[in-house]
Amino acid sequence: MNIGIAAGIYILGKKFFTHRTATIALIFWCLLTSNTMITPIHSTDLPFVFFALGGLLLCLYPKYWTLVLAGISLVLGNWFRPLALFFLVAILLYMVQKRYKWQYFVSLFGAILISVFIIGKTTENKIGHFVYQSTTSGFNLMMTAHDEANGTVQVWVFADSTKIGWIDNNKDLTFVEKDKIWKERSVEWIKHNPVKFSTLFVKKVVWMFVFDSWALGSLIEEDKNKRGTIVNYLDGKISKIELFISLVMKFFYSLTYYIFLLFFVYALLVHRGKWWTFKKWFTPKGILLFFIIIGVVGTCIFPQSQRYHYPVMFAIVLIAAYGAEYFIEKRKGIAL
Repeated sequence: MNIGIAAGIYILGKKFFTHRTATIALIFWCLLTSNTMITPIHSTDLPFVFFALGGLLLCLYPKYWTLVLAGISLVLGNWFRPLALFFLVAILLYMVQKRYKWQYFVSLFGAILISVFIIGKTTENKIGHFVYQSTTSGFNLMMTAHDEANGTVQVWVFADSTKIGWIDNNKDLTFVEKDKIWKERSVEWIKHNPVKFSTLFVKKVVWMFVFDSWALGSLIEEDKNKRGTIVNYLDGKISKIELFISLVMKFFYSLTYYIFLLFFVYALLVHRGKWWTFKKWFTPKGILLFFIIIGVVGTCIFPQSQRYHYPVMFAIVLIAAYGAEYFIEKRKGIAL
């Protein structure tokens, strides 16, 4: 799957940019710590990106069968992580921009609806509930909708009866009933604390992009219980020395990632005339940037950790490669 994503980035780079940009993007992707360590396989992020990106790529070569496969692939990706909507929005913008005929839209959405129905009915026959994607929205939202929320994953809110996420009769309830309770509590808190919930967005973006060492897990920290070192320091569980050592190691492992982010920002600045007008949003390059924005904003409704930037990294490295190509050509004195 990791190799498939790399191939998809190269194909997307050639389609939206140039052969050189595609090559640079492929190199960037392979140099990310989260890929060189071959560790994303333990999480849902890898299969999600594989299937969702596969759905996007299939839509770039319009035939009835490719659109049907794209719909199936998007639903499979969404089964792992419920974020395929971000890809679907980008796909629809591209299809509108390329003036796809209406039959292609029917093929795509028909495949999506049928796939959702099959998965949902299969789970309903097994557990009594129509489930076609993750059902933890209330559980996740609860971790970032309380007075002590700091934008990170805080599982302790469910620990015992003194915590905000505790449900007294939780053993007698189904996962659907519990998630509904958490969602209702979260929404009620957000209604009374809209300013704090909104300001948490800034912190969440920082948490989301601060490091790219998430895939290393306990290789960085000897004690497996000390993952998420910054959070543990804020909670008083580790010393300043332990925090400093961990941050230095995470920074070291994230060096290539920071370089790519700089090229990403550089691309936006030097090509700003190609991004910021409404008309440009409907170009392939603009759609990629729009995908990143809605992906980050949509994800940051919930608590954040480092690995949550992984689903948008393929788009970031493509734009970063676009900036790197411009930088190389400018250094050579070649007019673009």
